[in-house]
Amino acid sequence: MSLMIDCRNVIKIYYNRTKQIKMAALRGVELKVKKGELVAIVGPSGAGKSTLLKILGALDFPSSGTLHVGGKLVNTFTQSQIIDYHRNWVGFVWQAPLRNVLTSEKAINNVLLPMKIGGKLPKNKQKERALDLLKSVGLEHRINHKPTQLSGGEVQRLGIAVALANDPKIILMDEPTGELDSETTTEIFTLLKELNKFFDKTIVIVSHDRYVEKKADVVYRISDGLLLNIDLARSIEVTDSKEQVSYVDEFGLLRIPLHFLKDTGIQNYVKIKSASDRIEILPHVQEAAVSDVIVKETKKESKGKNSKEDRSGK
Repeated sequence: MSLMIDCRNVIKIYYNRTKQIKMAALRGVELKVKKGELVAIVGPSGAGKSTLLKILGALDFPSSGTLHVGGKLVNTFTQSQIIDYHRNWVGFVWQAPLRNVLTSEKAINNVLLPMKIGGKLPKNKQKERALDLLKSVGLEHRINHKPTQLSGGEVQRLGIAVALANDPKIILMDEPTGELDSETTTEIFTLLKELNKFFDKTIVIVSHDRYVEKKADVVYRISDGLLLNIDLARSIEVTDSKEQVSYVDEFGLLRIPLHFLKDTGIQNYVKIKSASDRIEILPHVQEAAVSDVIVKETKKESKGKNSKEDRSGK
């Protein structure tokens, strides 16, 4: 099975001009997705899921690192290549169902529109394909309904049909069931698995919903902008748990992964030692802070003692 997506050491830095600080949303992401795979990237809000999806969809670009899709280096795309990529290489499905469709148009017209813009399929075959896609997502009886006349689950199904309209190689989905109930969520993920096999599409889903793990071929966990393939988690924990790539900005600010803080007992301060070829970061309790605590505790004890004496004197 050939490689469809190949991310190598992708780092994304956002610059906050107001606070004059830089924030690393992605910290050396390595991701390989084979043609026809259904891949899930699961993690909490703020972990870097949507940032990674935008980069895969050429809606944003890495600060460093490379992204190859179908053997093409996306980093160097011209504006015309980006437009072609959006029209013919990737289909998007967003969290809010109504974001994926035009509410003023009937279901059939929503699916036809990308074909008319893309111009890849002859006009006399476009309606036939649109009807086939609507049937594949279970909306053959809703072709003349507008999105506002459909349920949330039906609108999301329509959005999936729209994403498939131009026969893209990749479908990118950002929290596709985030606004749906649990029953509809199960139906959508089951549908995606069926479509993945039937159309042989490469699908990447980012979600906080752990249910997607049951349907995916490969599952990654993302946290603090770092990606981990959970199928390899045990071996990685055994061999590489003591080593991790982190971003250091131009001012020397470093974010230490949370599990390192827990394992080492680091709280507010660290001691940094310099060697010829490395630096060491060690837990450190600031003496002044300890003294402050002792003084405060002494004052509390003294105050409590005086209060008792006053009461006994009365």
